[in-house]
Amino acid sequence: MTDKRDLVTSKKNLMTSIDNVYEMYVRMLALLSEITEYTAIDAIERSNKHFPTPEDLNPNQKLLHNKFIVLLQKNPEFQAAVNKYQINWNAEPDFLKTIYNKLKSTPVYTAYLADPDDSLEGSIEIIKFIVRKIILNSHNIIQAFED
Repeated sequence: MTDKRDLVTSKKNLMTSIDNVYEMYVRMLALLSEITEYTAIDAIERSNKHFPTPEDLNPNQKLLHNKFIVLLQKNPEFQAAVNKYQINWNAEPDFLKTIYNKLKSTPVYTAYLADPDDSLEGSIEIIKFIVRKIILNSHNIIQAFED
């Protein structure tokens, strides 16, 4: 009887752990989506400066229309998971701004914006860069995921 109870408890703990990993995966995807959405907020803020430059008035919003993110945002399973786990990165606007500003200052991002390639593969490459070099190198990411 104890073996069966241990097996049931172990199975339940395993399923809980798997669900926690999946939730973190969905949180990461949602964070990527919110970072791309932040480009629109940044564009508005830049255009409202006292002395906006021509670039401030007409910013490159290629990341906002990133094909991978657009497909992700339209995915009903992703939306259901975001709702299930009640993920809302908008409650962390300073974190989004910090991540976006780090991204903006990189030569890789500048090259991405200048590249006329609008393929899904190019879209995925910049997303990989954002995850590997920007998000995972952020000192605040652990705290943000724990909250």
